[in-house]
Amino acid sequence: MSDLSIRKNKANVTAVFSDGTKIRGEVFLAAFSETHYGHQKVSDIIEGKKLFIPVSIKDEERVEFVNRDQIMILEGELSTPEDEEKLAIGLYHIEKVRIIFINGDIMEGAMISEAPPERSRLSDCLNLEGRFISMIKGGRYFYLNKRKVVRVESMDGDKTGGTTQPGEAGEEETSEKTDQDSGIPDDILIS
Repeated sequence: MSDLSIRKNKANVTAVFSDGTKIRGEVFLAAFSETHYGHQKVSDIIEGKKLFIPVSIKDEERVEFVNRDQIMILEGELSTPEDEEKLAIGLYHIEKVRIIFINGDIMEGAMISEAPPERSRLSDCLNLEGRFISMIKGGRYFYLNKRKVVRVESMDGDKTGGTTQPGEAGEEETSEKTDQDSGIPDDILIS
């Protein structure tokens, strides 16, 4: 039977739900993506067609199936040098934002969007197709469920929705405390 198995990579994730519960585990990524060049990413899974995502629970011999629509924040993979290069040369719109969730929690970081310059206002980026807002903070990707977001505020100095450089958008918090088992900083969710 092993000849029929599909080779998968694993990515560590932490799912945060609006009631404050967290699930830490690994998701399985295909070696090749169906929608873009290269391997499958966490964003491909949460933006895909499947409602329930299998998560192998850390330090346990079990898999849970998590309802993607109930996730408030999904901490995904580390950013790669290729990602940093794309951000640096302007292939993505980057904007520092403050996000307020339905439960009152707040998260700040650099929202990244694949938007052409002429369609890169904050309102344009927030209304792109997709269920999740992509954010990068501390060198990690976070995916924020749009249905769990109440408000988004631009934190860019000029308040016009301009772009910032990758190192300027939320990366200065390098000394913040983090949850022991997760890369999610303790102060990322402020009640």
